[in-house]
Amino acid sequence: MVDLVARGSLRYDTLHSSLFTTRDGAVQHIDLGGLTWIDPVGLVAAAALIDRCKRTGGDIDFRPPTDESRANYLARMGLVDLLEEWNIPNRLPNVRRHFVGDRLLELQSFDSVTGTEALARHVEAIVAPTSDVGAAALYAAVSEAGQNIAEHAGVASGFFAAQTVGQGALRFAVGDGGVGFLDGGLVGRGAKTDEEALHLAIGDGISRFVSDDRGYGLSTLAHHLRDVGGELTVASGRAYRVEGGMRRTRGRSHIIAMPGSVLEGFIPPRL
Repeated sequence: MVDLVARGSLRYDTLHSSLFTTRDGAVQHIDLGGLTWIDPVGLVAAAALIDRCKRTGGDIDFRPPTDESRANYLARMGLVDLLEEWNIPNRLPNVRRHFVGDRLLELQSFDSVTGTEALARHVEAIVAPTSDVGAAALYAAVSEAGQNIAEHAGVASGFFAAQTVGQGALRFAVGDGGVGFLDGGLVGRGAKTDEEALHLAIGDGISRFVSDDRGYGLSTLAHHLRDVGGELTVASGRAYRVEGGMRRTRGRSHIIAMPGSVLEGFIPPRL
């Protein structure tokens, strides 16, 4: 297990630096006391870490944000529901959840049967006013990301969430607390590090399964996100990798490994 200690923002590029070796043996600390901002990918990663700990029989010490607005946000986005379902004391506030249109898609768990249908519809609705073709393509790609979780993760369920930020940009995330890309099969395809596993995972036709029609899920999602000016970020183990957007493909490796995997899709504001 690892502890999650947020000091500032919790985004794809700060997620690994917020992980620490568990200091109390069987007790995992999810310390969001210093949280000032959290993207859907941080929310999903926290849920996946807690889920993994509960599945292995560990105890969890959860500390809510001291920032009232961040605590309200976590409650509004549904983290409080999962914590209460898992019987984890959390001290998050009770908030009124009024309808906000397509601005938020609350944190939800999913399994290999139900998949990420709600997330796929949400992304489709955001993109449709700009591009019907792009919306349909992203609907299919996001759906596949959920359908394949049991195959690569080794667990039965995962989590997703989405939020419209800024001037209308969309960030959505999918994650699980499973074995990650390297141990999930890509070591058998030549990967020796998490960075190499992520490079293979986003490449066309690379999968743990030897088949001509497998291994295109993440590369297809990255392709369609690039078509609308967006990015795909994938994190697993000690590494994360970003594809698309105006910046060059990049990755980074860290000391502490993140259990499982998360992906984040970014779609810029509609013109």
